[in-house]
Amino acid sequence: MILDKTYGHAAYGCALCCNYETPFMVYNPLPVGVDATSTQQVEAGDSCGGGNQIITEYFPTWWTDNTTIATANRNTIKGVAAGTTKHYAESIEMYWGRAEYFSVCPLTQEQPSAPTNVAPTITGSNTVWWFNGQDPDPADYPTSVNLTS
Repeated sequence: MILDKTYGHAAYGCALCCNYETPFMVYNPLPVGVDATSTQQVEAGDSCGGGNQIITEYFPTWWTDNTTIATANRNTIKGVAAGTTKHYAESIEMYWGRAEYFSVCPLTQEQPSAPTNVAPTITGSNTVWWFNGQDPDPADYPTSVNLTS
């Protein structure tokens, strides 16, 4: 409660919860390659100004369900092995919610999440053959391309 001794007014804290609501991961799912990284962002609706805002800076803690598939260093997700896992972020403690819920003003830590799809990388030499779909025998098509990484 704020008390103005000069003019005798009193105001109660949390008169307006004008902040972000329902944070979510921008990339859902997040694709990443083995031994590669992808950057994730967190967005949330702005209950005062409208629209979505990128609010990744309010999420200092990140992790994954399975560190043998992917790891998290803040919002940079690194692929470790091919597979699927989930990554999470936890916000700092802050007010979440819409202005019309001003009587509750929830002070919480939100935890949005999204799947992480780690794809294998192509290594070594590979040959690609073109055919018309009616004759799948590569010997009938002398044109090939070798791919190397």
